[in-house]
Amino acid sequence: MIELNVELQHEFKKMLSHNSYVAEHGVPYSIFNLYKENKEHLYKKLGDFSVRKKIYIDRSRDSAYKSQVLAEFLKKVEGYGIEYLGSFFREMSHVSGEEFAANKFRGMKLTRFMKDLLHNSYLATQIENEYSRQLMKLKPTQGNLVLSVHPIDYITMSESGYNWDSCQTINGDYAAGTVALMSDDCTLVAYITGENKKDLSCGHWWPKKWRCLVHVSRDHNTFVFNRQYPYHSADLDEQLALFIKEIWSDKDFSHFAEDADRECIYKNDDSVHYDDLDTHAARVLSTSSNLENVQILTGEAVPCFYCQSSSIIEADKFLCDQCEYRYVDCDDCGLTISEDDSVYLDDTLGGYTLCESCAELREQEQEEAEREEVTV
Repeated sequence: MIELNVELQHEFKKMLSHNSYVAEHGVPYSIFNLYKENKEHLYKKLGDFSVRKKIYIDRSRDSAYKSQVLAEFLKKVEGYGIEYLGSFFREMSHVSGEEFAANKFRGMKLTRFMKDLLHNSYLATQIENEYSRQLMKLKPTQGNLVLSVHPIDYITMSESGYNWDSCQTINGDYAAGTVALMSDDCTLVAYITGENKKDLSCGHWWPKKWRCLVHVSRDHNTFVFNRQYPYHSADLDEQLALFIKEIWSDKDFSHFAEDADRECIYKNDDSVHYDDLDTHAARVLSTSSNLENVQILTGEAVPCFYCQSSSIIEADKFLCDQCEYRYVDCDDCGLTISEDDSVYLDDTLGGYTLCESCAELREQEQEEAEREEVTV
């Protein structure tokens, strides 16, 4: 049985409370009950909240691999609008895999060369960021590969500590999605970390050099690998598959499909997590090639953090639809505040809904204006 001690619960609540809405409402205990019930079968198999193994991958001397990564980079860039990039692709066709990996071309940095081609435009910044992501594949990958059902690993799944994030950070547009995935009966968090915890934006926890969600069928015969962050690596796919085979050594996983049909996996209609499988092909590790009877339902309905009676639909606010209307925007500074904490001011120009700070500032300005009239 999963036991969540007081210290763990306190740390979880403290970190999640870096979201201002959670800080105001608190964390309903019901989500812990849902988590314990649904994740019990995975916790039991792992034998703990997480398991880990050391890995080391070095492709820095593999010339063919460098050329492959260069090709993947150019293919990715095509999606940015090839009609605007004719001269870019003509010049980049002369770049070798070795030059791409070394960031050197024609006596200058390749990144500088690309910026000059694109005149330091917004597109140039996008392409440089993509180059950085692809270049990460060519650096040695070392650390601990972790497979986890730890509650804090869900809420920090996009708090990397390594200069990447996603919409499911604690303050992201899909922040509550992390809790929805924590609460379902199928999702594990796989990631690579170092030997020590780091200070993240929300607290002290294990950083994530690389992360991939893994969704498991209830019989543990099928594992679906979701999108990898911040980049995709076939080598890490293989390492993750080997790790699963070691843990589930009683299973014969003889089938691995890299671009599998996602008919075996569905998003729960009541879940607010971001579904990467809508835009990225699933990779499936299974004991069978026949997945017709496999059904994996990702995400879970999460109770509203305010009323706790209806389910969250506002993923960035942890609120149900009724409680969402309790909030208004300050007409002066734009801050979103509880309607209960707002101040309504009425003057000759009309009414204003303000936060307390802006209301005090307006009142001070009004008092000063009145004193100046008396002095005159």
